[in-house]
Amino acid sequence: SNDDGGERKIGSDSRVMFTAPASGNYLIRVTDSLGRSGERFAYRLTVREAKQDFKVTLNGVNPTVPPGSGQEFSFTVDRIDGFEGDIQIEISGLPPGFVASTPIVIQAGHFAANGSVFAAVDAKNPDEMSQTKVTATAMINGKKVVQDVNNFGKIKLGEKPKLIVTLDPYVENETNFVERSVSEKLLEITIAPGQTVPVWLKVKRSGHEERVTFTVENL
Repeated sequence: SNDDGGERKIGSDSRVMFTAPASGNYLIRVTDSLGRSGERFAYRLTVREAKQDFKVTLNGVNPTVPPGSGQEFSFTVDRIDGFEGDIQIEISGLPPGFVASTPIVIQAGHFAANGSVFAAVDAKNPDEMSQTKVTATAMINGKKVVQDVNNFGKIKLGEKPKLIVTLDPYVENETNFVERSVSEKLLEITIAPGQTVPVWLKVKRSGHEERVTFTVENL
């Protein structure tokens, strides 16, 4: 790859990843891409072992989260020297009344994954900077690598939204909208491999009368 490569990480330099098929002596030849040459055509060549690594970044810091609702965030990863494996991201230390999607996995070969941070209907506005801790874990060459990721910064409680949506476990004949408080346990939906489960998708309108559409990510 060079300066017209899709990743554009190495400026005008060129790079090639090479795995030797067997032990032996190998010749490296550097030439101009157009076949030109001359005394002023000088090159510096570096040959080194690939050091696979990664760097994860949280996008969506300092979120404002409406009570009873959520705010989306995302993780992006810079994959270094050919690392293509899964990366699992854990979030902890959110203020009381706030929860987030965790763990989140950036799957092998992918560069991003999304999540949401939610606030209970009776959550209080945090007084201080968030003490959240975000860590990313991956296996590189058979070794577990754990890295710190930037946290959420200042989390604020927003205004009550005009539309609140919940995805709840299915209980027959129970369709009333229930707003979850800080003191209540998180709802869980369990599904076995090869099976399906019904769920309730509920909306509570407080001034929003338009059509509501949905997408599902990160399954």
